Amino acid sequence: MFLVLLAAACGTDRSLEAAAESGALAAETNHLGDSESDALHAGPTRVFYDLTAFDWYRRGEPLLLDGRAYMPASQPKFIPGKTLRQLDSFGGVDVYRRARQSEPLDSIFVPVYENYWLVFTPMDHVRAAH
Repeated sequence: MFLVLLAAACGTDRSLEAAAESGALAAETNHLGDSESDALHAGPTRVFYDLTAFDWYRRGEPLLLDGRAYMPASQPKFIPGKTLRQLDSFGGVDVYRRARQSEPLDSIFVPVYENYWLVFTPMDHVRAAH
């Protein structure tokens, strides 16, 4: 009986600790501005693990955005999600940009795994590289 009471008491202590930590985090983020608070919780809302599921990508067509054509530039790269902001969507995938990137965009990003992004560059950049 003592062990049951002890286990229950420990569970209560853990619940109280978790609630206190949660309250502390809420208090910490309440003083932040909207953009700073969003940055703490940033990341893609959807991840596209298999881009070949999308016809345009499977056919090797460019990602079209704001009148520019973008092609994959490299293998997926590790980039913390909080440094990127959703820009738009194309052909069923969400497209992101660096938070402080100015126009015209020299690269855009599609989330393909947690914190890994496929980088797309304008087609004129792709041609210049070859």
